Amino acid sequence: MSNLLLCDRPAILIVDDEACQRMAAAEMLQAAGFKALEASSAAEAVLTLESVNKIHVLVTDIDLRGGINGIVLAACVDCRWPHINIIMTSGKVLPVPGDVPSRARFLPKPYADARMLSAVREMIGQRDI
Repeated sequence: MSNLLLCDRPAILIVDDEACQRMAAAEMLQAAGFKALEASSAAEAVLTLESVNKIHVLVTDIDLRGGINGIVLAACVDCRWPHINIIMTSGKVLPVPGDVPSRARFLPKPYADARMLSAVREMIGQRDI
């Protein structure tokens, strides 16, 4: 798979197996000026990370179905793509020490759009987009 370049907008990869939540997050981030990419599983997220250049932030649900959960995905991304910032979310699982990589952030669900936008902007060093 060739490495795809994205437009000038910062790219955010949203990983959530709940389609409605994933699409709502993507829509909110797109409206705020970001390029939102979606994945429904950790495996799909890894394929996207391998094929798309310049992803700035990974937003992943912790409680992913289908094998690899968001904790394992975040650890993988932290090791393999250290330049990608990570936001972990969950409405069911509260991470314990060691679950969230040192440069990652946890946002409990439900989160306010403004809180997610603030976290994304802070991670990529942009105040207003």
